[in-house]
Amino acid sequence: MQPAALLDACALYPVGLRDTLLSVAQTHAFRPLWSAEILEEVRGAIQRSVPGADPARIDRMLGHMRAAFPDAMLAGYSHLIPRMTNDLADRHVLAAAVTGHADVIVTWNVRHFPPSACRPHGIAVETPDEFLARMYVSDPGAVDAALARQIARYIAPPMTVEDLLARHALRLPRFVAAVRAHRS
Repeated sequence: MQPAALLDACALYPVGLRDTLLSVAQTHAFRPLWSAEILEEVRGAIQRSVPGADPARIDRMLGHMRAAFPDAMLAGYSHLIPRMTNDLADRHVLAAAVTGHADVIVTWNVRHFPPSACRPHGIAVETPDEFLARMYVSDPGAVDAALARQIARYIAPPMTVEDLLARHALRLPRFVAAVRAHRS
């Protein structure tokens, strides 16, 4: 059974990381989850960091995500938010994860999700690096296929898997090391 992973906005915002996570999800290595609030946070992060970003383009990207993973959107968790004991700003994330029966929250903000808040709900918390490295160890063939499909979409400029790994090396060192070790 594939694990369910709630992808926090900080894991979905950087385009390369988002593309890698969702490419791996397309192999059915895991089931991605998010909420409308999380996608709005992604929208806001793009608008803040890319001056003049075309709102229609952002809408298309978010629409493609929703279409590719129609079961990812979570709703009906607002009543749980007051009962969550993690960081106030991310209580909606944990509440959505509980509603979606997530096995893991994938986030760079690990400190916002202490074990004391997540363990009672059976939810682990991992950085994108930890999560992708674990996915690779669990099913290297699926992740290799996902990376191959991901780079095949990059035509301007074209990219190799090694080029992609080099781009990920700073933020995803465990994942990159696992992939490189397997490839050599």
